Amino acid sequence: MAQLAKYPIASVSCSFDNGLCLGWSQSSSDVFDWTLNFGSTPSSSTGPSSDLSGTGEFPLLSSSVLQQIYDSHDLIDDIANNE
Repeated sequence: MAQLAKYPIASVSCSFDNGLCLGWSQSSSDVFDWTLNFGSTPSSSTGPSSDLSGTGEFPLLSSSVLQQIYDSHDLIDDIANNE
């Protein structure tokens, strides 16, 4: 399995159309949470106009919330972390 820094890169098939993917969760120790977005992003010129299919949801971090350097925004892939 390929690695980036110390974190494994998981191969998953998930659309986020029914919430977070099976085995994924929000970290309870990060600063900001991801939200699922449908359609274009709330702030102009900050992200995609849709997901890959054109009709579903995708994970999003709000650019309108004041963030500091090193703030964390973690989604945990429980399946890859337990292999």
